[in-house]
Amino acid sequence: MKELPIRFITSPFNQELIPLQMYTIGSNQQTAINRPKGFSATQVFITLSGSGRIRVNGESDLVVKEQQAFIIYEGVPHEYFPITDDPWLVGFISLRGASVATMLANMEFHNGELLDIHNFEKLWNLGEQIWQIAENNGTEELWQISVLLYTFLLELRKQTTNFSYQPPKVNNSKSCEAILEHVTTI
Repeated sequence: MKELPIRFITSPFNQELIPLQMYTIGSNQQTAINRPKGFSATQVFITLSGSGRIRVNGESDLVVKEQQAFIIYEGVPHEYFPITDDPWLVGFISLRGASVATMLANMEFHNGELLDIHNFEKLWNLGEQIWQIAENNGTEELWQISVLLYTFLLELRKQTTNFSYQPPKVNNSKSCEAILEHVTTI
């Protein structure tokens, strides 16, 4: 994986109009970071290679490995650092907007939870698409990025859950017979 230099969205666009916005995106060789007051946006991290350790709220102490993700909510104290001699390459997207916390809660993403990614390439390709569009800070790009951020979060949830749905089987012949019987008695 290549490093993607950090990109910022610096538009003063109204957060109410686009409730899911990107603040930063990129990937880098992660060094030790300690944020006792948290960060000004919710962050999604994906380990591209290597491994590291995260501590959230001074409570959890988790090892993050390749093809795992974690989310740290805005303003939550945390620290993270590499734990091996091999470089810890981390992809990141930070999110802002009026609906971020509600959306993540509804998708059952928990603060500091480790997420095993099943189709890493598909997910990170979405991240790279967002990074490419983020080169421009125009209004149209803000809308495109919001759509891709939502797609990214849905894909992350889909890949890190065991949810499956099978519609109930309907015996059409019995349903039709019941309807015909009901209609003929009217």
